Amino acid sequence: MGIFDFLTDKGLEKRVKRLEEDVGTLKAMNMNEYTSFAKNRGQILAVLKEPMTTQEVATRMGLSRSRTSVILNQLEREGKLKEVGKRGREDLYARV
Repeated sequence: MGIFDFLTDKGLEKRVKRLEEDVGTLKAMNMNEYTSFAKNRGQILAVLKEPMTTQEVATRMGLSRSRTSVILNQLEREGKLKEVGKRGREDLYARV
């Protein structure tokens, strides 16, 4: 077996097939992640009936604080919620 056997039609065909399978798997993972993210956004907006901190939202939703923070920041940039004060050292967020 030579060093360039992977360039043969058969070797190349196998690599392309493996890459196509990997791309399919990645697409499925990304779609699942996107669906989960969109669902979390809607749930967070529903939970924010009163001003809450990132940690309070995360605890109520059962999400990590970092994931919750990313979603809150995105919703704030989109104008769907705003920072309305502080509780201790944490920002309070409320729906607009």
